[in-house]
Amino acid sequence: MLFRPSFCANCGDKVERAEWHMWTSRRFCLVCETEFKGQDMIPRVLVIGGLILGLAGVGRMISGDVSELGSKQPRRTVEQSVPAKLTSVNVPVPQPPVSLSAPLAETIREPSADQKIAKLKAVEPPAEPVYYCGAATKKGTPCTRRVKGNVRCYQHVGMPAMVSGDKLRAG
Repeated sequence: MLFRPSFCANCGDKVERAEWHMWTSRRFCLVCETEFKGQDMIPRVLVIGGLILGLAGVGRMISGDVSELGSKQPRRTVEQSVPAKLTSVNVPVPQPPVSLSAPLAETIREPSADQKIAKLKAVEPPAEPVYYCGAATKKGTPCTRRVKGNVRCYQHVGMPAMVSGDKLRAG
């Protein structure tokens, strides 16, 4: 059983229908239904489209016929696509000079776990002190928005602070 509203979402008139169908608007009265037909149909079209795509995907998965999806050319193996290169077994492989590779290896080393933790803990404090706004809110509590300097935030410009300036300093 689908939802049957008592009142229209747009004009507030009482919704009285003799018959409720699947295509009947569940939000608007008969007058507003014609005006907001697009808003009422978008979710239905999306659900129907999703169901069609889902059923097509499940049908494609069950059928298992993948040959139609690929190209019509026959598959080639790696041996067919890459021409074979003739190399002799005794050819030496060139190696970089030893003197250049040693300094390179030292620069590639990663820092240890202790160094990473120390770097994370050594966060620099901000250059300017950070304060809380401190002005009275609608709830009656001080505003906790952070500001630069002992001033009020954009919402409380010109209002006095509820607490003293030393209590407003963050951190």
